[in-house]
Amino acid sequence: MDKKTVLYPIEVPEGIYCWRYDGRAPSCQFFDNEGEHPNCNLNFSPQNQGHLGVIKPLKCDKLKRP
Repeated sequence: MDKKTVLYPIEVPEGIYCWRYDGRAPSCQFFDNEGEHPNCNLNFSPQNQGHLGVIKPLKCDKLKRP
């Protein structure tokens, strides 16, 4: 099967967190905490937990605006 590369606009929260424990910032729409294991539905990994929330994977954090 042939593959193609596409541009897919996504929205992720500003800052270093996918999800903050205190709810002060919006959660990333691609963040999943099913079974209490942080997961990114866009396959960015690893998902590390900090003292304020789940920290964005480095690849996601480096995404730039078009």
